[in-house]
Amino acid sequence: MVGGHLSEQGAASGEVLDGAYLLAGEPIAAGWRPDAGLAYYEARMHSFVEANLEIGRLNARSRDVTGADAEPSLEFASA
Repeated sequence: MVGGHLSEQGAASGEVLDGAYLLAGEPIAAGWRPDAGLAYYEARMHSFVEANLEIGRLNARSRDVTGADAEPSLEFASA
């Protein structure tokens, strides 16, 4: 499977849903002021997104991925 194992892709789906849920509520929490709602959303999500990006980087390094166009190794191609 290109792009990682199913469990990794499932985790990303959960992150998307969490972000969407939070984003949907921010305009309400900010008194319907989009600028304030988006600023609050960014402040709340920034560390979460950075942490998950680092997990992805560590995962890529552990698999010896060298670039965005790298092909999966034979070890992962059969998974």
